Amino acid sequence: MNNVAFRAAVLCLALFAGPISAQTFALNESFALGVGKTLQLIDSNFSIKFVRVEYDGRCPTGVGCIWQGDAAVQFEIEADGSAQLITLHTVGGSHMPGTMEVLGHTVSLLSLAPYPRWQTITPPEAYVASLYVR
Repeated sequence: MNNVAFRAAVLCLALFAGPISAQTFALNESFALGVGKTLQLIDSNFSIKFVRVEYDGRCPTGVGCIWQGDAAVQFEIEADGSAQLITLHTVGGSHMPGTMEVLGHTVSLLSLAPYPRWQTITPPEAYVASLYVR
């Protein structure tokens, strides 16, 4: 292939292939993370993986509850060769923290989607957590 044809092929790939998935996140910006997915902090070896939803006991839409309920979400944090499992809660507070300091950063669970609906089972792979790291 001559040089002009090669450059044209590379240009076409760059224009039509779409964005390359960077699999990264930035500090001080919220981001979404699906079950089983891992994202790495830009220019760092700090990463976060959404391991699983331990339980989802939030009050379902369409039901009258005396308490909003809670969901517990497990994440694996890795940095500098260390790994740590943490559980964050949608309620927050001292006994069910929604924010935790881990391996040099503060990780906050902002929300968990989808919100439960009455008499509907959410498949484990359908969950998406909104997070914030500083």
